[in-house]
Amino acid sequence: MSALNELETIQDGLSSPFWAWFSRYITQEWGPSGLAYQQAVEMAATMPDGMAELQKVLHTSRAMRALLEYPGNRVNQLKSQGLKELVEIRSRGGV
Repeated sequence: MSALNELETIQDGLSSPFWAWFSRYITQEWGPSGLAYQQAVEMAATMPDGMAELQKVLHTSRAMRALLEYPGNRVNQLKSQGLKELVEIRSRGGV
């Protein structure tokens, strides 16, 4: 898949109703004030090895945030890559 095709695919996904729903759900559940996050922190606090459990909760929260940030970060990468690709295509006589 070319950078331009991937860029278009990701941008379409980010503007979809599903992405809006999915990102809102993950944020509501695993953001700092999210229900799943708060429950996991409370559970970790009651466990014998609570610090290790808390570290797992924090890791999960960071992973969820990274998951939500990835498409936007990838769009930025692809925009610069795609512009280079477009220039190369045009210099070969295409587009």
